[in-house]
Amino acid sequence: MTEMEIEQALIDRLTDLKYHFRPDIKDRAALERNFRRHFETLNQVHLTDSEFHRLLDEIVTPDVFTAAKRLREKNYFEREDGTPFYYTLVNLDWCKNQFEVIHQLRINTDYSHQHADSQHEASPALPATDWATSDFRSACSASVRRVTACSTVADAVFGVPDWNAGSGAYSRANWISSAVV
Repeated sequence: MTEMEIEQALIDRLTDLKYHFRPDIKDRAALERNFRRHFETLNQVHLTDSEFHRLLDEIVTPDVFTAAKRLREKNYFEREDGTPFYYTLVNLDWCKNQFEVIHQLRINTDYSHQHADSQHEASPALPATDWATSDFRSACSASVRRVTACSTVADAVFGVPDWNAGSGAYSRANWISSAVV
C-alpha cells in the first residue's frame, strides 16, 4: 500500500465517521484561515491580525498534554486594548463541534524538522513525518501512533465512548488538521 493509499483510506474512514473532508485546505495559510473562521464564530469575536498571530503563538505546542488541557478549559487572552478575553478552542458541549479532515500538510514550524522516530515528536496535531526515511513502514507506524494518541487524548477530554461499541453517530476530536471547532 502506498502512502497516498494509506492517507486516502484514513480520510475515507474519518468521513464515514462524519468528519467533513476539506480538499480546499492545501497549505498553512488556508489551515489558519479555516481555524480563524471557526474560532471567531465559536467565541463570537473578531480578532485583529496581530491578536490572531499572538493567539496562535500561545496555543500551538508540541506537548499533547498541554494541548489537551487547553482544549477542555476556558482560556484567557489579553486583547490589544488591554481588555480580557476568555475563549475556548472547542465547544465544551462536545457533540456540537464540527470535525474536519484534510490531506496531510508539511508545515515548516519549530517542530517540523524532527523525524517520526524522534524522542520529542512533533505535535501529533500537525504530523511532520519525513516520508523519505529509509523505513517507510516505521514512518507509517509512527504517524498512526500520533493519530491514535490524539484520539485517545480527545476521548479522555470529551468522555467519548468507544466508537466500536455501536454507541451511535458521533465523531472523535482530532486536533489536526483539525479537530476544528
